[in-house]
Amino acid sequence: MSREIQSIGFVVVAFRNDIDQLKVLCNSLLSAAHSLNFRPKVILVLNDNSIFPDIPHVDIIQGHGNIGFAAGIKKGVLASSDDYTVLVNPDCRPEDEEFKKFLNEIAPGRGILIPMLHKSSGDFDYMPYENWTFTLGRMTSARLCRRLPATNEGSLPKYAKISGAFVGMERQKALDLDAPFDTAFFLYAEDRDMTDRVRAAGIPISLLKNVHITHDGGESGKSVSELVARCKADGSLRVAYRRYGRAGALVFTVDQWLFDNLKRLLGRPSPRRANAWSADRWRRARFSDPGPLTQELLGN
Repeated sequence: MSREIQSIGFVVVAFRNDIDQLKVLCNSLLSAAHSLNFRPKVILVLNDNSIFPDIPHVDIIQGHGNIGFAAGIKKGVLASSDDYTVLVNPDCRPEDEEFKKFLNEIAPGRGILIPMLHKSSGDFDYMPYENWTFTLGRMTSARLCRRLPATNEGSLPKYAKISGAFVGMERQKALDLDAPFDTAFFLYAEDRDMTDRVRAAGIPISLLKNVHITHDGGESGKSVSELVARCKADGSLRVAYRRYGRAGALVFTVDQWLFDNLKRLLGRPSPRRANAWSADRWRRARFSDPGPLTQELLGN
């Protein structure tokens, strides 16, 4: 019989986030867990040199530099010793009642739990659930994911992915999944890769339709937009390579080039320079895995 869940570790990875907002978020998570008689802890992984005040039940991991989101999460998960792990993006709004609804759903053996994510406007945010490899698939997934609020399914449909913005699982499950993101992904697309591995392992994914978390997506990446654009391109190339091999990476490069040029003809913005940088990196590796971005980015 699975042991009862008594302690919860919230893992938050931050980079150039507002310290006051982080304090409010940490306190909200702790308050929600305390109210349900869990023993909570926040493991705050700072990928910068911010000075964070001492707060009870908040452990700080710092001094390693900007190692990226996936590697930061891994540091937090490995530092935790709690029964259950909740990964929380620092751009999530502090909403005690919604946090409590989520925590009320956790139980041994339930696999992966994810909430419904909403924009600050209150509208459902379908984009974090899009599961795609190439442009056509992205457009199809976007149309289908818009309908998620209307579905009657309690499990996440195959056309959607786990969003890394807010996700819970037993800590041992996170460890089994490599804690749980692959650190070859510096930023973005790591949740698409994890979703593939979760499904391959037969782990259930529950979409909690009664839990609405507000996520101000992208706030923590606005100060490093070129870095973010390179990471998005590399992450998507990596997903294409893992799903379809070298041919997948090659097709993605052509697909992205065509889409960028279409946007240019239509006068629409696109991160062409960042996309070209990532495509050239993979081209030089003959569309095999050129290795993680971490050292290359930190060296610049």
